Amino acid sequence: MKIIGPGSILRVFQKIKAIPKLGHAFSHWSDESLLIYEGLDLNNPEISVDLKHSSKFKAHFKVAPLHLEKTSFLDEVYPNPTDNKIYINLKKGIKIKDLFFIDLNGRKYNPKEYLRYENILDINVSNLNIGIYILQIESDREINKVKIIIER
Repeated sequence: MKIIGPGSILRVFQKIKAIPKLGHAFSHWSDESLLIYEGLDLNNPEISVDLKHSSKFKAHFKVAPLHLEKTSFLDEVYPNPTDNKIYINLKKGIKIKDLFFIDLNGRKYNPKEYLRYENILDINVSNLNIGIYILQIESDREINKVKIIIER
């Protein structure tokens, strides 16, 4: 703490940082104290605020965006996050050889079941625990991987 002289205003800044849970990403801060902070970037996960005022900042998070690594034969994966079912729209003429999930520890899981209706895969994931998985789908020509989030 530094006092500059008589009549000077003491300003103490504290850096605060929003740290998201696994599978989530920082969205923005909201200033619930209704104070005006000029030049403060509320979209930055790390901000410095003046603690002299009674500041009330709230960090907002969102589910991390779906990341399709290589999707040459996948058109759409939904819903994601999901609770018990995932649907995948495949491009025409694709033959699926294998389909499985990999958790963040590298363990491999088969879905409870999956059905195919023309170009749509209906995958039952009710046997998987809540968490983040990589869904690996192997066709007769290549492999596609998709990050899947299970929430209940």
